[in-house]
Amino acid sequence: MMERVGKLIVTLVSLVTTTTAIAEPQAATTYSVSLTKSMSADADIDNGGQLGRQSWQLGARSNWTLAPTWRLSANLGIDWLDWDWKVPAQYAQQAPFESARRYHGNLMLSHQLGNGWSLMAAPTLQFAYANDASLADSKSYGIMAGAMRHYASGNYWGVGGAYFNDIGKVRFLPLVLFNWQISDKWRLGNPLMPDFSGGAGIELAYDLTPALQWGIGSSKHTERILAHEQQVVELSEWRLFSRVGWHITSDTALNFYLGYSVSPDLKDGEHGTVALDDYVSGALQLRYRF
Repeated sequence: MMERVGKLIVTLVSLVTTTTAIAEPQAATTYSVSLTKSMSADADIDNGGQLGRQSWQLGARSNWTLAPTWRLSANLGIDWLDWDWKVPAQYAQQAPFESARRYHGNLMLSHQLGNGWSLMAAPTLQFAYANDASLADSKSYGIMAGAMRHYASGNYWGVGGAYFNDIGKVRFLPLVLFNWQISDKWRLGNPLMPDFSGGAGIELAYDLTPALQWGIGSSKHTERILAHEQQVVELSEWRLFSRVGWHITSDTALNFYLGYSVSPDLKDGEHGTVALDDYVSGALQLRYRF
């Protein structure tokens, strides 16, 4: 496990791809890659022990125009996860796992109906498993679908839903998708790509300069990992965050997140639910588009 850099910084506010990539029509084929490093402060577990986390996340996205009104996009990612348990009393002083890997991806098909309306559907697949668990047993699958209304200004809003079978746990998730330029400097929109971890969240962003942006937001996050055999460890929390974004060039962006996780709880099928103390979080992401 890599050395923890100060105990302050945090958990990723999720692999960040704006919902503009989900809902907004694009005129040309594009490709992008991103690399994210996240860390978390050690959080006290109510019945004894602590848990801290860190990860590396690598993502790639492509968009293609199939016809004047049809587009296809692909999202692929791999995450290397380290969970640092310290004397977890809930697990008889034995950590359920320390390292895990997550593979995830989706294919999204969108169709422009005319009059500003579009439809999208995205089948989604994920594998999240610890070193002692089976990749095949950790399979999660689902589908997202929605309808969006676009405006000539570039603003849009949309609604939809998602069905997820997340390592055997079925969830239905409502989706609210929007991007609204309030003024020449203020924007309200979704900061995240909806997936098994939760919805798209909400962020209020302000352009400090043409190259610098500041934002604050919130999202609900759920993470499920197959620890071994049929034991699934689940962490659920609300995240509040602040973001500073820097457009280094027209194709390269750097985002820094500082966040605070509220009311986190940890559970699995063998030991029930236990609360964790709130903790600070943060992440650094580099994204390149070509």
